[in-house]
Amino acid sequence: MALRVVQPFGGHAIGEDITDAAEIAKILDSDHASFVVRVADPAPAEQAPPVQPVTPAEPKE
Repeated sequence: MALRVVQPFGGHAIGEDITDAAEIAKILDSDHASFVVRVADPAPAEQAPPVQPVTPAEPKE
């Protein structure tokens, strides 16, 4: 989880992402908790199935 700043405070600018776990805990336990929103971690990308090599067709006679 990360936090995104929606109102500037303590040297943080709007739009800044805060990812340090200790900093996140400190902010959420402070009066500044209302100046951030929680941002979910991105979902892992689904793995595409392996690509099968294409064998060229034999020419017709």
